[in-house]
Amino acid sequence: MTDLGNLVGIDSFLDQEGQAKWEEEKTKQAISYNRIGLWIALVLYPVWSLLDYFLAPHDQYHLFLNLRLLCAGIMLVFALLHLKWKFNPDWLAYPVVLTIGTDIAYKCNVVSHEILTPYMIQYCTLFVCSGMLHIWRTRNSLLVVAITLTSFIAFREMYQKHTYPEVLSNGGLIIITVLIVYVFLIQTRVMLMKKAFTARYRLSIALDEVKEKNTIIEKKNLQIVDSINYGKRIQHAFLPETKELQCAFGDHLLMYRPKNVVSGDFYWFAETERKKYFAVVDCTGHGVPGAFMSIIGASLLNQLVHEKKLIEPNDILDHMREHLRVLLKQDSNDVRDGMEIGLISIDKTTKALHYAGARIMLFIVNGNEIQDIEPDKQPIGGLDYKGFTKYTNHVITLRENSVLFMTSDGYPDQFSDENKKYGKKKTKELFLEIAKNNPQDGCQLINSTFDEWRGNQDQIDDVLVAGFWIN
Repeated sequence: MTDLGNLVGIDSFLDQEGQAKWEEEKTKQAISYNRIGLWIALVLYPVWSLLDYFLAPHDQYHLFLNLRLLCAGIMLVFALLHLKWKFNPDWLAYPVVLTIGTDIAYKCNVVSHEILTPYMIQYCTLFVCSGMLHIWRTRNSLLVVAITLTSFIAFREMYQKHTYPEVLSNGGLIIITVLIVYVFLIQTRVMLMKKAFTARYRLSIALDEVKEKNTIIEKKNLQIVDSINYGKRIQHAFLPETKELQCAFGDHLLMYRPKNVVSGDFYWFAETERKKYFAVVDCTGHGVPGAFMSIIGASLLNQLVHEKKLIEPNDILDHMREHLRVLLKQDSNDVRDGMEIGLISIDKTTKALHYAGARIMLFIVNGNEIQDIEPDKQPIGGLDYKGFTKYTNHVITLRENSVLFMTSDGYPDQFSDENKKYGKKKTKELFLEIAKNNPQDGCQLINSTFDEWRGNQDQIDDVLVAGFWIN
């Protein structure tokens, strides 16, 4: 006999493992609910003897009472046996429906016509309640129906107290209807249980898959983070050390704050027999792409100064631009990555300052005045700016106690909680204030100002600010 659940295709959602788990789950539920039904019937059925006391013929009352106690005794035996041997849970339901059903079938055929209906109602109550509690297969329900109807017919033929029309008109049709409902009530309940189990099972499989994928992602993410952290060590290795800058320029400050672990901004230092060089560089992007560009930029600067022996900052930028375009094959593809740079050199003999810039400005503070030296608008690499030919070399005579500043766009472009940029004007005012302080206080001021301005906003870009006190 095919279960109702199979007819609606629930089994098709369960694999072999799921089907085995469902059978295990159904058995557990059947034991629980069938046991509850057995104990409820065991307690309540003798109580129903009150109905017999008021309705049954007095000469048959003790017989009816003994029948009820016999049924209750059979149920008690099965309940106690199951506590010890844990047999098939179907045998917890059989004693209830078969003994009570047979008992009521007998009584319905021996009581008078006037009290037939209450016993029919008792029988209907039995099967409705059983259908709400019992969990078993369709064939078990049909077997109970067949045995019960056979009992009714057998007792009817044995005693012949009521005609079939009388039985049907006094509750028989209701019983037939209830029997049909009983079968479908149990199977519908089992079907709904299986449907809920299937949903939970499929959800558990999906969650297991998600956990497995999350484990893989976490592992790969850890590998990526480890790689990026190692890249950070490499990137920091080619940045100038503080003691080098201290020996070359004296008092200075650096604010170097990558947006991510690695940075597209970097600072560079070199020293030759004649000159000292320093550059602030802002590469396209930030994070890993920017870090790749920073390695290219630092390598090109070292090559042009130490190997090509280029001296003037503008010549260095011109050659750097051409070399980068060749490296990235920018004449034959759509790669438009590049970098912005501010490069200064100080002659060791004349103390003359030379500056060339590709979109990174040089600020010079003298007392209460600040002078901004405009860079060229052409970046290193990327698209050619209209009308551009060569980078401009600015020669500046420094005064005593001048302070030099260069910054990438990460500082002035930072947004506040009011969604406003810090801007060039505030940056210049900040440089004027910092120049009045020593480098240590200036470094603290530039960092605290940035944090206060940013508030709860995310840092939008890498930040690099460099300052030098010229004595």
